[in-house]
Amino acid sequence: QSTVSYQSSKLKSVCDAKICATVPLSVGQQGIWIDDELSNHTNAKYNIEATYEITDDRITVKFLTEAIQLLVNRHHSLRTVFDRNEHGEIVQIVKPLLVDTVNDTPVLVLHALPIEASIDSELTRFLCQKFDLNKPKPFFVSHFITVTGRPRVLCMIFHHVIVDGWSIAVLIRELNQILQAFIDKKDPSEGLAPVHCQFHQYVANLNPKMWDADIAYWKEKLSNGAMNFACLPSDHQTDSDISGATFVRDIPPVLVHLLQSSCQSIDATPFMILLAMFDVLLARCTTCWGDIVVAAPVFNRPYSEIENTVGLFVNVLLMRVDLSADPTFYELMINVKRTVLEAFEHQESPLTHVTSQLEHLERDSHIPQLFQVLFAYQNVGEIVSTNLLHKIPVTNPIAKCDLEVHVWENKQGALSIHAQYRKKVFKASTIERLIDQWMLLLDAAS
Repeated sequence: QSTVSYQSSKLKSVCDAKICATVPLSVGQQGIWIDDELSNHTNAKYNIEATYEITDDRITVKFLTEAIQLLVNRHHSLRTVFDRNEHGEIVQIVKPLLVDTVNDTPVLVLHALPIEASIDSELTRFLCQKFDLNKPKPFFVSHFITVTGRPRVLCMIFHHVIVDGWSIAVLIRELNQILQAFIDKKDPSEGLAPVHCQFHQYVANLNPKMWDADIAYWKEKLSNGAMNFACLPSDHQTDSDISGATFVRDIPPVLVHLLQSSCQSIDATPFMILLAMFDVLLARCTTCWGDIVVAAPVFNRPYSEIENTVGLFVNVLLMRVDLSADPTFYELMINVKRTVLEAFEHQESPLTHVTSQLEHLERDSHIPQLFQVLFAYQNVGEIVSTNLLHKIPVTNPIAKCDLEVHVWENKQGALSIHAQYRKKVFKASTIERLIDQWMLLLDAAS
């Protein structure tokens, strides 16, 4: 999921050409498609959920169906499928919208549960459903749950190949606007921000040469010597089991206030300080006080034309920080700040495209994926809930990598840590101890 927003000063349009019905996959989509093929479509690790309690009794099934249908009509990614063209290449195709269905699949699936039923178990079941990228079916489904005497719940499941975290924010914001319009008996299309560019249109106009400057930067940044990809010692012998668990902890308000004060005094963002102390934590755990490399997702929407576009734009940046000289806190912050700002300036080239250009990239041979640890700062708290839709937290039973640490910032500025890990790699006590040690480092830095 995406972490740090970045606004480019570039105003170049990438969406001037006519919309094509069939276009190649983006580099990010290709990576997901290949990984899905290798797993033989047997897991649901790329599923993204958006689960909400309906807080207004005036919202009917008819309202929800029509609202979701309008979203599908506006955003072509929601009715995009994959197929092979005459040359045998995988391409994405936008399918027409039929009344109440996308390719004969209902836009809203109804579930009337008995009073003794568990909503949580139903939500987990929805999240674990598998999408087959080789079948011409939409890569999302919406479930509406009613339980006698209990709140109604909307659970939307998306395959990551068509959306990212920013896209979910766009969809929930628009869904709320449309439902409010239905309640007020107004035209639901009024007030919706224009969609200047569809995702497949954006992909059709991408030119890899536009990434040349980014590639040159990353070659220099990542090719100079061996790097430590923060390979934490595991508690168990690693295997292919990707079942996960999540450890959640709120950062104490006093510590949040101290972090905010530190940010102001050294002209840094919370992400920078949190990342710096996370690097120190990993260096201690891996006993490697040299280069530390942590993967960090970024929204990667530098053009105004794609601000309201639903699609897979998110990219992953490799934040490389040198700790070999045993820097002071301020020296470390200068290094991290420079690293983060430079990475954001060169964020557009997809990670797989960057690594394919590197002749030699040293990492732990026991870790099959490029990185083991991902660190994310989620500062999109304003989309967690709306006046009509209240976000319901759902624990994802599948971990995409060995350890993902997400720091969430809500509307009030409070911070909470969500550490998702693979249970076949780490014990729960190990993750809790890591977070405890990180809190101590943050307290010392503040």
